[in-house]
Order: sequence, then structure tokens, then C-alpha cells
Amino acid sequence: MGGYRILPASDKAAGVSWKMTSDDESSKTDYYDILLDARNNAIRSLEKALVTLSSGAIILSITFLHEIAPHPEQLYWMIISWSLLFSSLLLMLLVFILGVYACEKGMKGKDTKCFTYLLQFLEWASMFLFILGSVFFAIFAAVNLPK
Repeated sequence: MGGYRILPASDKAAGVSWKMTSDDESSKTDYYDILLDARNNAIRSLEKALVTLSSGAIILSITFLHEIAPHPEQLYWMIISWSLLFSSLLLMLLVFILGVYACEKGMKGKDTKCFTYLLQFLEWASMFLFILGSVFFAIFAAVNLPK
């Protein structure tokens, strides 16, 4: 009966690196499936985090505007921030929809490589827009904090 084991290749104080040893070829496939599943879970977590963070940043900025800076100066920083955060949110929603569509095409045996590249691009774009939106919100907050 074949199997796989993950053994420490070294256990330096800074960290542990891992290597796989296997008894047969099928265990390499099992190990690949485990890594693929872990990768997919990480991507899902990132997507959910971006949606949550973008939504939370929008709500936080509205609260900031209402409670801390009811008569803001340089409101254009906030408008830019909201535009970027909403765009980030919309891109992630598009990723969810296209991801489902790509899975359906894949289940029908059709090529989904173009979807893979498109989804990766949209995820990176969403992350970039979120970061920019956060920076513009930080500028707005710095300008409008009570002195």
C-alpha cells in the first residue's frame, strides 16, 4: 500500500522547509491534489477578505464622515477613495460570477485557460484598487482629523 509522507528537510531556527517522500507515483498525485486544494482555499479566502475589507472600508469612511468630520475639507479624496473601493468590490463580484462560469465550462470539457488568466488579472486589479482606495481614505482622514 503506497502513501506519502511530508518530512522536514531541515529544521533551522528560522523556519522549517518541507520535502515529500513517496512510496509510489499515485502518492505524488495525491500530494499535488492536496497542494491544489490548499491553493484554491487560499484564493477563496483572499477573495472573501477583499470583499469584506472593501465593504468595511466604505462603511468606516461613511462613519468617519458622519461622526468625526461632518464638515470635511477636500472631499475629493473621499470621492476618489469610494470610487476605488467600489470598483474593487465590483471586480471581486465579477470574479465570483466568472469563476462559476469557468467551472461550468470546465465541467463540459471546454478549455478554461483564458478564464484563469482573466480571473487572476481581476483579482490583482481588485487588490490594487483596494490598496489605492485605502491610501486615498487615509489622506482624507489625515486632512480632516480634528486638530
